[in-house]
Amino acid sequence: MYKTQLQELCQKKKWALPRYSCVKEGPDHNPCFTASVVVKGVTFDTTLHSNNIKDAQNDAARLAVDHFIASDDMDDYKLRLQTYAQRNKLGIPLYLSDKIGPPHAPCFKAKVFVKRIPYESPGSYKTLEEAEIAAAQFALLSFAKDTLQKAPVSLQNSCPLYKNVLQELVQSIGCNLPIYKTEMSGGEPHNPSFISTVEVVGVIFQGTVAKSKKQAEVNAARAACTVFMEHFHPPSKNLLNISRSGQVQLLVTQPIRSESLTLPSSRLLPAQDLIS
Repeated sequence: MYKTQLQELCQKKKWALPRYSCVKEGPDHNPCFTASVVVKGVTFDTTLHSNNIKDAQNDAARLAVDHFIASDDMDDYKLRLQTYAQRNKLGIPLYLSDKIGPPHAPCFKAKVFVKRIPYESPGSYKTLEEAEIAAAQFALLSFAKDTLQKAPVSLQNSCPLYKNVLQELVQSIGCNLPIYKTEMSGGEPHNPSFISTVEVVGVIFQGTVAKSKKQAEVNAARAACTVFMEHFHPPSKNLLNISRSGQVQLLVTQPIRSESLTLPSSRLLPAQDLIS
């Protein structure tokens, strides 16, 4: 039961216990229910109707559990940014935040300053913690671009070595190794085609279709390297305001939601405001 899991999570984190509310709809002989749960001041509302209160509350609890588990997965971005800054003698990151929106439904934006350079969280978020995590994530992506720029030009432009460059990039900022996922993308059984994505610092990049799994992964790595080279550097434009002709796609994971980004078609590579 997600209600049990959510209660255990709150107890473990020493948060106040979840507060549930339900709404009954429909005739008495055939009622349906929706539910809400409040955890840490954040409200999670079900959108689908349930046949009974228990199921409705369980659905609301599931939304909360999924949200906070995803947040836990992202928490180490602030720690990784601090580690990177200390290792490179950049000082301690300083976070500043803005509270926006109406009092009954506030949201937050955050900036993190590293060596007096601001890195702003894209979009707005339901909690201050999420906004700060997004700012830290964006800062790490920007530092990753700096690392890539320092790589030898011959290495940057060598297609077979894009995966090597990308791996060295994430290792330089203390993040997990790139995660590749490849699947078939049509074609005849005797001549299949493949498409690959790669996750780097919590961001998923999609490459163009290729004739082999190996080349599909290279294309995904090249898409990631291209985006880093062109867009992740302050005070560049917000990622979401960039729009040019081309076929490159950038898919973004939590806390940044799924978005698309177009890049020049000459790169041969395949984000609505970010919402929390």
